[in-house]
Amino acid sequence: MTMTFAYDAPTDSADRDVLNWMQSEPNATYWALVDVALLGANTFTATARRHHWVPINSLANTPLEAFGEVAPHLIAISENPQERQEQIGQLLQLTTGTPALSWLRSAYPERALQMLFGYLAKAQVQGCPKPVHIRFADKRILPCLLNTLHLNQQQRVVDIVQDWRWFDRGGEWQEWPIEPASANAPDTDTEPHLHLSASQFEHLLKNAEADGFFEKLTHQCPELIPAQHRVEFHIRLNCILLLATECEVFTEEQRWQFVLLGLSHGEDFYRTEAFILAWRVVLEQVGTS
Repeated sequence: MTMTFAYDAPTDSADRDVLNWMQSEPNATYWALVDVALLGANTFTATARRHHWVPINSLANTPLEAFGEVAPHLIAISENPQERQEQIGQLLQLTTGTPALSWLRSAYPERALQMLFGYLAKAQVQGCPKPVHIRFADKRILPCLLNTLHLNQQQRVVDIVQDWRWFDRGGEWQEWPIEPASANAPDTDTEPHLHLSASQFEHLLKNAEADGFFEKLTHQCPELIPAQHRVEFHIRLNCILLLATECEVFTEEQRWQFVLLGLSHGEDFYRTEAFILAWRVVLEQVGTS
């Protein structure tokens, strides 16, 4: 079954955007990072074989290398101009409408990248007895994760990756603002994997909530999801969830019911008498379940 995401296809200039970026520093080493689990291992493997890519498990040589074929994979971008252009087009075609692809420039070999990704993929959260897996290569998570890291954790990334870019939900070319090291740069975090505070992890969870409900809608109410302009739908979901918080609706089940009602009413649905009556029934049903 093909997965559906709250992502629109990149703009028509996507391949030129990537190519122009790479040509700005033509002697650098560039990589594509693909979240294989979002595409399906069989689909990815068949495409890689057809295009003669040589994918590298991005978690190999780390404690997480057992993820194997479903781990995020690196693909080295060719230095040959024609091959590079072909690779860019092939990767964009494979991942269009998904959050599965980002692009890296790094002066370091693959082993250093693997060590960094092993660091980002596993997190010990304050107050939790067991570490959690972080889907760092998933663009639904990646931008928020990078911006949520403490300065010394961000420095761990900056030490290895000189530029990290992707197409956002609306298909626009984005970059993480990596600053060059300075005399005032914080000491690099040397932990084997991430350590996140409770507030950092809560921020990641809140950022992922709308995508979680979008995925639930794809299974239970696919008729509510538009075929196009899904970034606008994602914005609408976020607005409904903000309203839910303002209305002091906090449990997951109640927020799910709030989303369903919100998608079925107008802009001011939560002020209408119909909504108030419907929500009263929801609360009664949840309270007796």
